[in-house]
Amino acid sequence: MLYHNEWKWTLPHGPSPGVLTNYTNDLMFSMERLSFSPYQIRRLDPSYDTLAFPLPKSLAMNLTGSTLQALLDEGRLFYADYRDQAELAPTATYSANCDAYFYIDKKSGDFLPLAIRTNTGSNLVYTPADSADDWFLAKLMYNVNDFWFAQWDHYARTHEVAQIAYMAAIRSLSEEHPIMGWLNRVYYEIFAIAPLAQQVLFDKGSAVDLMFAHTGQSAKDYCTSRYEGEQGRFQANYFKTDLRSRGLVDGYGPALKHFPFYEDASRLHDAVSTFMQSFVDSYYSSDDDVMADKELQAWAKEANGDAGVHDFPEEFSSKQTLIDALTHMVHLVSISHHTVNTNELLSVSSTLPFHPSALYHPIPTSKGVKDVAKFLPPFQKVREQVCRALKIISIAN
Repeated sequence: MLYHNEWKWTLPHGPSPGVLTNYTNDLMFSMERLSFSPYQIRRLDPSYDTLAFPLPKSLAMNLTGSTLQALLDEGRLFYADYRDQAELAPTATYSANCDAYFYIDKKSGDFLPLAIRTNTGSNLVYTPADSADDWFLAKLMYNVNDFWFAQWDHYARTHEVAQIAYMAAIRSLSEEHPIMGWLNRVYYEIFAIAPLAQQVLFDKGSAVDLMFAHTGQSAKDYCTSRYEGEQGRFQANYFKTDLRSRGLVDGYGPALKHFPFYEDASRLHDAVSTFMQSFVDSYYSSDDDVMADKELQAWAKEANGDAGVHDFPEEFSSKQTLIDALTHMVHLVSISHHTVNTNELLSVSSTLPFHPSALYHPIPTSKGVKDVAKFLPPFQKVREQVCRALKIISIAN
């Protein structure tokens, strides 16, 4: 009724199939980490990772057939961490600061949730062995953290990286340079987001203050911290480089049975890379030609100098270096951005009841919750969440 009657003009076909019918399913919850919110999860590697929190041996054995240490040793244990949200200024609503384990099941090969720790109040650890209501609430708490992370991580990872790299190009390349012509087309009006985001999202009393468990100023601070961290690194966040660094492809342990984000995005990324190779080949005959392009080298110098782009190529030493950089410039404002934003916000990642932007009851100090509904937003807040999501989409587009 909510999606059919309330927003028939803004979401006429409703959410993506399955989001409303499968939201209690553990496999759907875990596969969300490998589809529309793929930027937090990582595989733990026993050569340098340790266990973030313990689970009783008997409990882990009953749930997975292995101990937690065995899952780690076999490369079947994954981890997501939202504890960095603990220091953010709160609004009048509530949020935990979850971290969580996921694992690859040895028999089915499925990617499944194992445990969610709240890091709040009594610091409860929930697992699928808990009651259905307790476990459902744990997944809700995780999704609140994930919703926050996805929005502001994407702003740092895509908007801010793309803007600063583009500005360095504006300062270095002439308008007649073919790469500048291409950038101007792909990055048309990219700087318009900043003043709009300030007014619609971050200002006191605006969307973040109304929707989330933390304030608009906290969102800005979180964006900054994400940009200054790994998310602001240009080359380290190349599509496959990032996934390899988090052990999601070509890494230790068994391969993921399904990885929807990678399966879909790799086809688009490969097509962009092929186009960029043709584009670069049409202008540069050799690596020496690239090295001899003073404007191009000025872009690299500016990016690594006054612009302060993190991890930008120090020089364009070959055609492949340029192809990779330009492919990433497209990736930032298309594949990477649209995975967690634009129309996906309404159709999947803000779909209620499973994806609230905040909780409306304090985090429990003990298990045994009987009424999960009291943690969900009241109807007026539901309408606000969707309306504000529409504004975010209109800004992003």
